Amino acid sequence: MMQTGSDSQPTCAVAVDLELFTAADTGAEIGCSPTSVKRISVEIKLPAITTKSGIHLYTRPMMEKIRAEIQRRELERLRR
Repeated sequence: MMQTGSDSQPTCAVAVDLELFTAADTGAEIGCSPTSVKRISVEIKLPAITTKSGIHLYTRPMMEKIRAEIQRRELERLRR
């Protein structure tokens, strides 16, 4: 949202503080490989933030969705 300051210059009204993690960081946090993180995010249609150089970045909520999917798959595997 843009607002106009007292000098009629546009100012940003919303500041965003985003914590981003690489696929390696995410994998280390949830106990799987970076390749698994990328694969699962594609399979559950969870788009990573991708830098110009191709690095995949994930937010904490995205990381938790990947963790939940890994746990769901593990439970499903154990039930067989």
